[in-house]
Amino acid sequence: MSPVLERHPILERPGHRPALLRQSTDMRFPSGSPVSHSPEAGSFFLQQKPPQQKKQEKQCRYRNPVAEEIEETQNTEPSEHTNTEDEHYIHDLTIARLNFALDAGEHQELELEKDSVYGAALLMPQIARSSKWHRHLTIEAAWSLALNWLNTAMQFWLLQALAKEDTIYSPFGGCMFLCNFGEGKLGPSGTLIRSPARLYSFTDWDMRNFFRHSLLDMFPDQGEAVRSGIDPGEHGVNSHSCRYFCVTIFVMSTIKELYLIINMARLLYHVPTTAESWLEKADGDTFSGETALPESLHVCLETQQYLNRVHVKVAGIPYFWKLLIFFVVLMPKIVIWKLTLQTGTIFLMNTAGSTDLITNAVALSFILSIDELICEVLLSRSTKILLAKCDSFPLHEVSDHQKTDEELLDFLDKREKGCEVWSLKDFVLMVPSQLAITAIITALLVADYYHEHCFWSEKDGWVSKPVFLPQDSSFTF
Repeated sequence: MSPVLERHPILERPGHRPALLRQSTDMRFPSGSPVSHSPEAGSFFLQQKPPQQKKQEKQCRYRNPVAEEIEETQNTEPSEHTNTEDEHYIHDLTIARLNFALDAGEHQELELEKDSVYGAALLMPQIARSSKWHRHLTIEAAWSLALNWLNTAMQFWLLQALAKEDTIYSPFGGCMFLCNFGEGKLGPSGTLIRSPARLYSFTDWDMRNFFRHSLLDMFPDQGEAVRSGIDPGEHGVNSHSCRYFCVTIFVMSTIKELYLIINMARLLYHVPTTAESWLEKADGDTFSGETALPESLHVCLETQQYLNRVHVKVAGIPYFWKLLIFFVVLMPKIVIWKLTLQTGTIFLMNTAGSTDLITNAVALSFILSIDELICEVLLSRSTKILLAKCDSFPLHEVSDHQKTDEELLDFLDKREKGCEVWSLKDFVLMVPSQLAITAIITALLVADYYHEHCFWSEKDGWVSKPVFLPQDSSFTF
């Protein structure tokens, strides 16, 4: 055995640590190798050639200087270099926590539409099934499905009325599609629109043409004087930029519905296809977060004490119910959204006045909000309470959210930081996805309008296709 070594004064210097003592603790000495001590050097060395030190594994470029300081020395004297490292570490850790919290892909949840009849039509049948078809809850489920059917019928009827106006009644009145009729171009009568003074709505322009033709029929010998003295004007768009801008606003108002459709489709896909219960005993006796009941429901304290002991959650759905929800709830929702976009775009593109364009762009979005109106007015109070209590469905386990500081720093390290590491992908991501989707959908709808209702003329540009008198006023889906 080696003799007991006395501590040399050089080792007592504050903040001093020999070089070999800073090496990794993973270094091992070979068995049986004698060790000697050099008081002059204040370090340990082997009497034989030491083995090569293993290459350290690559670690995160962030480190904890506080922990390293404890390992290196117990010196309590303040160090300006150490304080600077501490500040950098805390700053990087703060950024890592913020990035992890804002990264939707790491902890995203799917929830029902709590202010819509679509959410009630999905929730209440599963609540009734979980309660083994209790009489009261079964009635609430049937009423929710009936209101969902009423909402679908009302939206389809309104869309049919708008489409019938453009497809049936306008051709009966001789109204053509506007296309690019406007100032600086030829109008429907074939004359050049030199100023806004010659632009009229279709009703006024049609009436002025009728009056002019009546005079020509009554005084055929004065035809030249009537034609030169009476100008019926032209029908066209007051502002092409206003028309495109209003179509964009209308499309923007429907993007929320698109995200709700995607959310419901993802919910049906990710939820297990098993008959799990959506009701269970609650762990606590207090409300917190999203499960808190809104004040508009006016739930008294005594009732909340009972509700606090019940946990309503999104769980497994049997295969039959998934098919039923897909065809009864999701598919009509998709079709209504698509028809609203097409019908609304045609309606706006055929609107000439700027005031009418702005008013109609805002009014058309009302069709997609009928489900929320039905939920607010016709849905029962019991169903609203269950919708408010229903928890969302997490896409990841709770353990995935529990990250240590080292894992958070590694999370930031993988995503890099600072402008010096930006790539082309980062510049593409600077364009908001909602704006890109809105622009793409608007461009497709406007292009579809010109393709279906207009044709290109080298002389006059986009002009309306010939409009023929309908055989009758019937209009099918």
